[in-house]
Order: sequence, then structure tokens, then C-alpha cells
Amino acid sequence: MEVYLVNGVRLIGAIESFDQFVVMLSSPGGGMQTIYKSAISTIQVQSGVRLSGARTANDSESTTPSVVERKRRPITTAGGGK
Repeated sequence: MEVYLVNGVRLIGAIESFDQFVVMLSSPGGGMQTIYKSAISTIQVQSGVRLSGARTANDSESTTPSVVERKRRPITTAGGGK
């Protein structure tokens, strides 16, 4: 992952954990950095990295997006009184 801070600094690594206020970034050199979320401008996945569950053109399944429509339940009135 590439993490860009609001001051323009770019950090490279893997997000190890996070909570409400901070992100823990593990760098390729083995170091660990704590970054306040308020200091983060952008988080970007590096090119060539495949996310778990992501499909590629070589997968056996179709890569065309599917549309999922949710059907609403009909509204019924409780009690039936007038």
C-alpha cells in the first residue's frame, strides 16, 4: 500500500492494524509506523498487487460486473383497524 500524508510524504508498506484514530503500517524493511488517521490524505494499492477475493482476466469466472437488485417487501398494516 502507498499511504500519502497531508504534508505530501509518501509511505510504503502493509497495513497491519488500525483503530478509531491510528493506522499501524509495516514497512518492507521490517519497521512499524503509527500514523494518525487525521494525517492521512490518500491510501492507494500499489499496481500489480492482487487483493484477496479480487478476480483477474485469467480467472475461470466471468469478469463482467453483475447487477444485484434488492426487492422491497410490501408494506402491511398491523392490526387491520380502520
